[in-house]
Amino acid sequence: MDVHKIDIGNSKTEKIKVPSFTNSDINYDHVYYLINKYQNNLIRQGTHANKSRSEVRGGGAKPFKQKGTGRARRGTSRSPIIKGGGVIFAKTNRDYTISLNKKLFPELYKKLFSLKLSDTSVITNVKSLIKLKDFKNNIDINAKSLVIYDLSDYDLLKSIQNIKSFNFADVNFIPVIEYFNSSKIIFTEASYNIFCERYLKWELILSH
Repeated sequence: MDVHKIDIGNSKTEKIKVPSFTNSDINYDHVYYLINKYQNNLIRQGTHANKSRSEVRGGGAKPFKQKGTGRARRGTSRSPIIKGGGVIFAKTNRDYTISLNKKLFPELYKKLFSLKLSDTSVITNVKSLIKLKDFKNNIDINAKSLVIYDLSDYDLLKSIQNIKSFNFADVNFIPVIEYFNSSKIIFTEASYNIFCERYLKWELILSH
């Protein structure tokens, strides 16, 4: 399998040979944990909250006397079973993030990356990229694409951030669902080097 290497400055394209995997190599239980348990939980705010009977304002006075009314005895007007009272089993702020074994990430990303190899490109020489038209000459800007960048690619992002069909992801957090929903995957040279070194664990790192 090949990854397309595109030199933006010189409008040159070449191919990088990479190893491939079959679908049978993928543990889909691990993929489920990565997407649903780890990534989706990581972006949840967890700011939902209700007030329990102890948190609702007021209710300090006894609503009516203990005996003689024929009603059930009550010591507060903030009981959850009456209007204006607290919530039974009230929601509280919480952190939904979970931890996954760090050895799991390289294995998962290596196999998931291989499934999109034919749609993956690496752009180099982005320092010379000044105008959007230079980018249009080498990349199809009408295809739904995920651009994976590093913080050092600030100049590139300023040039292409208004392209409607492009979504952007930091190499430190690549959303797997968006990764597979995109027609094209575009790495910058810096982000590709980081991705290979951190997750793929093979000798694909581009020379500067």
